[in-house]
Amino acid sequence: MASNNRTGPTTSSRLSPRSIRSLVAATYDGVPVVLEDDGDWLLTHNEPRARAALDRFYREHFDRTLDAHWDGHVPQPRRGWLRPVGDPDHPWRETTADHPEAYPALYIGD
Repeated sequence: MASNNRTGPTTSSRLSPRSIRSLVAATYDGVPVVLEDDGDWLLTHNEPRARAALDRFYREHFDRTLDAHWDGHVPQPRRGWLRPVGDPDHPWRETTADHPEAYPALYIGD
């Protein structure tokens, strides 16, 4: 699978880095979704197309949708991973000095 560092698949049938940058935020069960690109937090207004982009990303990496991945029953992909930030009740919670923004979000990076 072709990949461009931190931006996911880049073949013509998959999301390009430009497509990902234009579809960087959505809401999943009321949780803001953030797509990380090259170390920067990219935030946009909630956009339905972003959810579709994230679903495609997880289908390509996991052969499952974002919903299936959220259930926690699939392994992490080679590049790109999912975590909630600032959710003390979630087993995947991580806080880092690099990202002090303590708000619930799904983070995709490598």
